[in-house]
Amino acid sequence: MNQINWFNFVDLEYWFEGVAGSTAITSPLTVNTIYYQFFVVLFGVLFGLGVILFFSKNFFNKYNPLNTKMEVWGNNFVWMGLLGGLWLFLRQAEVGFLGARMWLLVGVFWMLVLIFIIVKYFLYVYPLERAYFLKHHKTEK
Repeated sequence: MNQINWFNFVDLEYWFEGVAGSTAITSPLTVNTIYYQFFVVLFGVLFGLGVILFFSKNFFNKYNPLNTKMEVWGNNFVWMGLLGGLWLFLRQAEVGFLGARMWLLVGVFWMLVLIFIIVKYFLYVYPLERAYFLKHHKTEK
């Protein structure tokens, strides 16, 4: 089993090896390791979650407040899965700049921002939209 060198996470050369001006080439992940399998599963789950969210709008009432939001979130997760899979492929192909670890940091930042937006929406905005939807839906009948 591979040991994680935690000091690499604070070393800038670790994150930016393989980018323009760097002397190191990004090393590919070994296919049999848990890290490679984790990334394959992670990017597959993100892509699958995005497809499910994108098409789930068809199962809601057209006036449901989640309709437009789920499509946007689904698009974001689909792109995360596709770009993450592309990053993993480029990493395995040892493409220096596009396979660099810094793109993983960009993707993690993107995912954290999206998760923050989703949580904020469900905590503050969705209860108000749902109450309005239920009130308006009851008066329609």
